[in-house]
Amino acid sequence: MLMHYQRQIVGYHGCLVERHEAALLHGTHPGASADPNDWLGQGIYFWEHGPRRALQWARAHAKRRGRPESDARVLGAVIQLGTCFDLLDTQATDALAEAHSILEQTLRSEGQPVPLNRTPDSQHEAIANGDVLLRPLDCAVIELCIASAAESPLGVDYQTVRGAFWEGGPAFEGSCVQKMSHIQISARDTSCILGYFNAVDPQDRNPTP
Repeated sequence: MLMHYQRQIVGYHGCLVERHEAALLHGTHPGASADPNDWLGQGIYFWEHGPRRALQWARAHAKRRGRPESDARVLGAVIQLGTCFDLLDTQATDALAEAHSILEQTLRSEGQPVPLNRTPDSQHEAIANGDVLLRPLDCAVIELCIASAAESPLGVDYQTVRGAFWEGGPAFEGSCVQKMSHIQISARDTSCILGYFNAVDPQDRNPTP
């Protein structure tokens, strides 16, 4: 399976001020996440064309770190998707089903539990909305797909992963539209990040698309 995207997108990365400055002043890439609960596996995460969602996340991230909200920043990036494992394409989602079966059989044969996606008990708002914030199962299956592709005769190295998510509860009563729906990009290969720019006016803190 090979999906090569000759397409560029604009992504937005929520972060703290020091990481923002390092990228803009020195071209230093933000650190890639390797959290086993990540929704798209390993990589540097961006919201595709979602600056306000990135700012919302950055503010919450600052609060979790005991930092003032004013330390939140949004780093814009131009990203070439390259060889993309795109979860908006059925070719990728079909591969996920096969990988899940392999993962489940392997873990059970080794006497290990199969991970489950879940929401932390402390996240009351997320529970009320039905949001699943911790996704170790999805992460493990995606990582298995990507590793299998790299080890295949074709030796496919996926550079980015792309997925759409519905989150945040209904936009209004009876709606199927979710308030925080978004498309995320995980950049596994930093060569796909063509450049960074400041996406937030430091005076009014409003992100600009």
